[in-house]
Amino acid sequence: MLAWLFAPERRRRRAHRHRLKRLRAEIDEALETLRPLRDVIDALYLTERKPLSFPFDLHLRLRIVRILRALPSRNFVAAVSEDRAMRAFVGLAANAAPEDAAFLEQEQRRLFDTVLPNVVLYSGLLDSPAIRRTVARGVRRGYWIAPSVPERDRYREASDRLFTRHPGWRPGPPPRRRPRRAETPKPAIVAAPRRSRWWLRRGTVLWGLVGLVALIALWISATLPAIDEIKELIGRPSVEVTVADDGEVLLSEHVYPVPVSPRTLPPYVVRAIVETEDRRFYSHPGFDPVGIGRAVVDQVRTLLGDPQPVSGGSTITQQVAKNMFLSRDRTMLRKVRELILAIKLEILLSKEQIAGLYINRIFWGGNIYGIEHAARHYFGVRAPDLNLYQAAMLAGIIRAPNYYRPDRSIAAAHRRTRLVLGILANRGVIAPAVMKQALAQWAGKPLAALRTGDRGIPAVEYRYFEDWIRSTAREMAIPPGETHRIFLTLDPLVQIYAQLAAERLMREGRRRDVTEAAVVAMSPDGAVRAMVGGSDYAGSQFNRAVQAHRPPASAFKPFVYLAALRQGMTPETVIEDAPVEIDGRPWPANFDRRYHGRVTLTEALAQSMNAATVRLLDRVGLETVVSVARHLGIASALPRERSLALGAGGVTPLELTGAYAVFANEGLAPDIHGIVAVQAQTGRIVYLRDDQEMPARLVERDDVAALNGMLREAMRRGTGRAAAFARQAAGKTGTSQDSRDAWFVGYTADLVAGIWVGNDDNAPMAGVTGGSLPAKYWNNLMANVYQERTMPPLLGVER
Repeated sequence: MLAWLFAPERRRRRAHRHRLKRLRAEIDEALETLRPLRDVIDALYLTERKPLSFPFDLHLRLRIVRILRALPSRNFVAAVSEDRAMRAFVGLAANAAPEDAAFLEQEQRRLFDTVLPNVVLYSGLLDSPAIRRTVARGVRRGYWIAPSVPERDRYREASDRLFTRHPGWRPGPPPRRRPRRAETPKPAIVAAPRRSRWWLRRGTVLWGLVGLVALIALWISATLPAIDEIKELIGRPSVEVTVADDGEVLLSEHVYPVPVSPRTLPPYVVRAIVETEDRRFYSHPGFDPVGIGRAVVDQVRTLLGDPQPVSGGSTITQQVAKNMFLSRDRTMLRKVRELILAIKLEILLSKEQIAGLYINRIFWGGNIYGIEHAARHYFGVRAPDLNLYQAAMLAGIIRAPNYYRPDRSIAAAHRRTRLVLGILANRGVIAPAVMKQALAQWAGKPLAALRTGDRGIPAVEYRYFEDWIRSTAREMAIPPGETHRIFLTLDPLVQIYAQLAAERLMREGRRRDVTEAAVVAMSPDGAVRAMVGGSDYAGSQFNRAVQAHRPPASAFKPFVYLAALRQGMTPETVIEDAPVEIDGRPWPANFDRRYHGRVTLTEALAQSMNAATVRLLDRVGLETVVSVARHLGIASALPRERSLALGAGGVTPLELTGAYAVFANEGLAPDIHGIVAVQAQTGRIVYLRDDQEMPARLVERDDVAALNGMLREAMRRGTGRAAAFARQAAGKTGTSQDSRDAWFVGYTADLVAGIWVGNDDNAPMAGVTGGSLPAKYWNNLMANVYQERTMPPLLGVER
């Protein structure tokens, strides 16, 4: 459309020559019909009583046409309307372009100096009696004589000047005439002289192009995510992986830890980014026409050899649309999708929400995504603690991250920061004095001096998590033939703290014959937030979090006590902690080698009393306990014998953590999953997890509240004391025979985590129990996570 509107000069000149040629031919063919021109002049004089001025200018022609429309003689109007030359001149005069002026002047001289003096006018066309009486004052040799009216001398002089034969006149060849088809009689009332309709033709084409563009936009929009799908995706965790054409799951380098709300940041942080990246962000509708025009001009200059840098035309909203929903292809179709999606985002979200999505996803060099990650990586502080100079430096990095990043070129970073501060001062965001103070304090200093905190963040490793979702992605039967993007449930912050906990645990555990560990963390609804499947992925890809079936030991006991609660018992129900006899020998022994007699269910669970739990199993029934475990999601084989009460058999850390998620979820069924959505390269959503459906209730709220209170006591004064870090948490330890396995599984109202330690060869550890290393590093994991968030209340646990 732009190519048509802004045609090359060559095409314009060719069209102009064609128009003049057509007009000249039309005038030549119409010379015979110029006879009524004298009548027109007479009518003009009689109507307005004004003398004529010659040459016969274009403005006067328009006045003649207006007068003719007002005359009473329809036949006369019809006669003049047939004057094609008159119509040609009038039409051209009404729409004349500046370049037509020279041609009009030339044709005007030719018409009035050469042709008209030799035209014999006659009165046969004048059928109106009124006009006959007006001009009947003398017809001599076919010429009309001016009537006797005031100023007749000036009129006669002008008339004779125009209509007297030229002395050198000679008859020429008759003009060629195109064959005409039989004409039907014209109606008495004839339309006004035809005018050029170039504007109508061009308008039709323009509106047609607009309609075509609208249809294309609608078709492209149909391939993009719907509004509801966009709402779902923008609230999801942001880690992505890619599934290639061959179905292979490729690890994405894009990790966006710790979403930060713009409201929690100092005002200069977001303003610095907006002013340097999209200064009209708060006023444009998702795309910036000024920025697009500037980018086009820069591109043209670059093609012409201008070495100046090319500016981008994408707005912050367009970048959010591209980063969240579209591929990185550099195609016109992708750009159109980006534009349409940006408009959708502007309709759906506020500017603050769009800015939040942008700062949490933008690239800051290396493998650093999101402002929180960047603030911690470069300056060792949380994003809300950034000072003005640090914020300006981060804003400056965005334009060329791997060039301006301070850990690579601190001098370039300082130059860019000075420029950003100047922009903020010039636009009134900060006072000049504030800019000078920031420069005086920080400009030119090394990166170590700019690091005002020690809250660094390590690289995120989630290879075990990726391995786990491979099979899930293949089972979803993603359509082949194009690359797909998968949105994961992984929370990078929780993953970082989980791997830190595992690393610290292993450093301490190696002195106690511990060689492996596994960590699983999930939301109560079953969305897996972190997974560590071993101590070293490079050394072993065996994912112990989902593949290793290990005895849960006492971590299985809550299922026995839940079965008792479901049968009407209460936490205060008394049970005997005494052994039973098997083959004449007492069994089982408690960990402290003592029996405690009559105890409540709460005391028995908190102190992990083996004998009391076996007696409780006998009381509620073995099959009842198996049924409860199955109901909570334990799918591994379970032995049908009394040792089940003590955690015999084998479960995976993922299974056991998922079963505890029921307690955190107030009795509702969790759906363990790692994939949120699958998106095609075009932006179309292939799969979107539906969280609107209400999960099934597995356990009544009263029973969950009672069990949560009992497990809270296990952390407060029982075997899990090393894990206690807050009142609103609960959990249970587990230690298998000879310390071959040690567990701690605990939860808050919004996070469930399980830790297992042991050896692949089932070798015993040196004095490791569930209440030691697993509980200690579960505490470490949760304490770090809840430095970044508030802890909601847990059902059944007093504040």
